[in-house]
Amino acid sequence: MPVHMAMVAAGKKDIQEYVAPYLPAIDESELVEIIKGIQLYQSHPYKVRRQRRVIWSEKGASLCTSSGKHSKTAKEQRAPLLLVPSLVNKADILDLCAARSLFRWLGGQGFETYLLDWGDTTGYPDEKTMEGIVLSRLCPAIEHLTEKTGGPISVLGYCMGGTISLAAVSLLQHRVGKLVLLATPWDFKKRNPVLSDRVRLWAPVVMNVIEQKGYLPAEWTQALFATLDPEGSAKKFARFARMDQESDEARLFVAVEDWLNDGVDLSGEIATHTLRHWFAQNAPERGEWMLADRRIDIREIRCPAMIVASTGDRLVPYAAAASVEEKLTGSKIETLKLDCGHISLIAGTHAVETVWKPIAQWLKQ
Repeated sequence: MPVHMAMVAAGKKDIQEYVAPYLPAIDESELVEIIKGIQLYQSHPYKVRRQRRVIWSEKGASLCTSSGKHSKTAKEQRAPLLLVPSLVNKADILDLCAARSLFRWLGGQGFETYLLDWGDTTGYPDEKTMEGIVLSRLCPAIEHLTEKTGGPISVLGYCMGGTISLAAVSLLQHRVGKLVLLATPWDFKKRNPVLSDRVRLWAPVVMNVIEQKGYLPAEWTQALFATLDPEGSAKKFARFARMDQESDEARLFVAVEDWLNDGVDLSGEIATHTLRHWFAQNAPERGEWMLADRRIDIREIRCPAMIVASTGDRLVPYAAAASVEEKLTGSKIETLKLDCGHISLIAGTHAVETVWKPIAQWLKQ
């Protein structure tokens, strides 16, 4: 219950059994405050309303642009920028709300910014595989943008969106001018022992779920991530209960929590590929990641790259993200070392100053 109240309320007995060993000790008064915070969150009137315009779509994925205006001079001087989110949550994290939208903020800095929306991978018409993600959706999106804008683009990948972006960029050298890797995992085992251990215990149960349903339900991914910080997952609602419910801080909390609780199911083929090739075999780190008989060799990447990694990130620890520098031997690398959480890179109080501005300055150079 403290790890994920919604899961328990839904009667997910198998998930309860998985998270039970990680439940923190919470006294009665704290539990009352947590429940109060959940009730306040569920009844909070704030709803995020986003307006994005789809300019291209391919096999269930789409490219979006905002309705905001850019400086014409800035557009002419700066390469267009593609934002690539993770697959296990909606792209909305990069366009969270009016106060925290990396997508729109970069547009306000003069970049012609585009957001890739993966859509529902379980509902794809075909190629519900990792090969289909990289070769039939991301690569065509990059090709479309370079043809539309008339030159190389920059790519920013967040979390596993960065891992996928590395594969695509290694195959489309001449179409990408700069690459930003925001909390991007590369070593899935040695340098990320906590998550690797959790996945080892989680995977056998999940593989049975995938076999039965044909896809990986979002609540199972949420349960896995919650075990990385079970106390924080529970007590954040107690902190919310103490907030001014009409404040910007409370509205931002609601926006983040809505995104977290609106997770997406993952196609069985993509989920299985991730578990087998990334976590079990650590194929990216070992240089053995294969997509449709193509070996992904990121040593071939020549464009400058910026690595953004944080020592406070529980999902993608600093070492797991920074390790990609060892493989990008053909690129000029700049590393931005931070001390904040995984989501705080986007939604943190100081995200604009400590994360977004350095990224924009590097892209402008």
